[in-house]
Amino acid sequence: MPSQSVISHPPAASDIAHAEANLAAMAATARTFRTPCGDGEMVWRVWGSGPPLLLIHGAQGSWAHWFRNIEALGASHTLWVPDVPGAGDSALPAGDDHAAFVDPIADGIERLIGNLPIDIIG
Repeated sequence: MPSQSVISHPPAASDIAHAEANLAAMAATARTFRTPCGDGEMVWRVWGSGPPLLLIHGAQGSWAHWFRNIEALGASHTLWVPDVPGAGDSALPAGDDHAAFVDPIADGIERLIGNLPIDIIG
């Protein structure tokens, strides 16, 4: 069987501009909260209504990793979508160990959501 090659072209400038506009429009619809993180703040964006659902992105990136899921999940849940410590718009954590990364997230949950049951997707 002959091998197939895939030629990848960089996205057109108009495609990039369209994607950036869509992302900005979605960000503009969020309710935004800030909680302590290191020497600054951790930024939380919130959409939807219903039971709380926490969406945690990977170690790099931002809330935007969830862009394609926000509308559907926000139809039935209150989505809490932070930029994790040291990523996106959030400040670096106070240290470089696991606790320094996790503690601002746990603190934010306690401050913003309280002791309500919460589902988490990561």
